[in-house]
Amino acid sequence: MAATASSVVTVELDAERAHLARGRLAGLGNVELLEGDWRALLPPRAPFELVFLDGGGVKQKPDEHLPHAVALLAPGVVLVLDDFTPDREVGDPARAAIAAHPNLVAVEILTTATSAAILAARVEAASSGM
Repeated sequence: MAATASSVVTVELDAERAHLARGRLAGLGNVELLEGDWRALLPPRAPFELVFLDGGGVKQKPDEHLPHAVALLAPGVVLVLDDFTPDREVGDPARAAIAAHPNLVAVEILTTATSAAILAARVEAASSGM
């Protein structure tokens, strides 16, 4: 991402992983690494042109994490959620929450033979009145 983006903001919750990431990202002037909870650190910087969530939060607790992720997006901006198992049967709460969200239109793509990602674009909610 850093090779093609004008700027990248990445957040790591775990202090040890943040330390390792700092070493790997050293010298990349367009990358800013923040340490802490993304739900607290990213909203003041929103909206973003792309949000990539690589973590289990949305999958494990979609009702708790998905509203925060959507709030980071301007209309038309894409949210990428990875590390899904392809063709999961009905009953996946994360997929259900994404599909039911009034401000998201989503599609699932196969990224490898054993993994999938969901691409969800933010749209304005339909108005119920005239």
